[in-house]
Amino acid sequence: MKNRPTHVSRRHACLLVAALAAGLAGCGGGVPEVVKIGVGTTLSGSSANRGNDILNGVKLAAAELQKQNYKVDGKPVRFEVVSVDDKGTAEGAKAAAQQLADQGVNVVFGHLSSDTTLAALPIYAAKKLPVVTTSSAKELTAQAEGNVFRLVANDADQARAMASYASSINASARAAVINEDTLYGKGVADDLATAAGKVKLNLVVRDKVDAKSRDFAAFAERLKAEKIDLVVAILREPQLMALAAAMKAAGHVDVTVLASNPAKTDKIAQAELPFKALYVTSNALDVRDFQQGSGFVTKFRAAYNSDPVWAAHYAYDGMFAVADAIRSAKSIEPDALSKALRTIDPVTWVTQTMRFRADGEQANAAIGVYQVARGTWALKMSSATW
Repeated sequence: MKNRPTHVSRRHACLLVAALAAGLAGCGGGVPEVVKIGVGTTLSGSSANRGNDILNGVKLAAAELQKQNYKVDGKPVRFEVVSVDDKGTAEGAKAAAQQLADQGVNVVFGHLSSDTTLAALPIYAAKKLPVVTTSSAKELTAQAEGNVFRLVANDADQARAMASYASSINASARAAVINEDTLYGKGVADDLATAAGKVKLNLVVRDKVDAKSRDFAAFAERLKAEKIDLVVAILREPQLMALAAAMKAAGHVDVTVLASNPAKTDKIAQAELPFKALYVTSNALDVRDFQQGSGFVTKFRAAYNSDPVWAAHYAYDGMFAVADAIRSAKSIEPDALSKALRTIDPVTWVTQTMRFRADGEQANAAIGVYQVARGTWALKMSSATW
């Protein structure tokens, strides 16, 4: 007796495909039991406190989602956080990005500085991985892949805020701007120069300095010669300290200084700087300036035996936004996840207003203005429109 050929009719094949699709839908649209969240950031060196702050914010949210029995389409899902130190360099960021990509992460939080994030983006883009970042260079979300989502205001927003607030401090001031010669520093300075014209801020001096330089003697003498009474300093903590020392040596300290976000540190707040007044603009509002901030600080202390130092609450909320996007998309496929992040209105617990626009920027990103008061930073005002 001859064996009959085994075949499946076209109708039966269609029914089989439909049944398989229904089965996948019932299992959460292909979402695995474990979703890997990559954190590529600076975990060593002088900026390690900020990098670890981001990592701890993500880890805290992942742990809470686990306690809440997070599910996607009825299926239990847990998050595994994979972290890699980028050592604060472009090459380190590339290596960290490749390591995270090779480990099969589904979403990335990173990196700390705009330069390191920009270096890592092509590696993430090759896999279309959504990248959630606190880096502020406006160029980042303009990447053609559309896979970058910013948690805070960008540099263009901060530059407008700096120009506007500087003008309000002293409308007739003779102003100078100095920036570190990096993607971040140049971007803020360029946008500030443009904004200065609109608010009629009189920029008399503009200069830049190598990011590793601490020599401000010539610049301080120039400020004195030009009778500058307001300095906009787009510098990090060590350079602002060096600038203060140079201005004191030059005998030109009856000056108001408006610095940018990286200078908002405890060391700066507690230092006896010789300036007439010191303000800082920040694209990340302090956690205590949010209504739900004290509760977050309590949870953070219980988990890490320390206080948050910078943007842990933004990373924490960003993780909840990612969880909502996965639940909405019922998928961890990169395009579906990025689309969900651009369209959902996530439930976030500290900032409460976090929502990504179609371009990956925040819809309601606020800039805060802080002033040193008794060794701490006191919020003077915040606004999402400047």
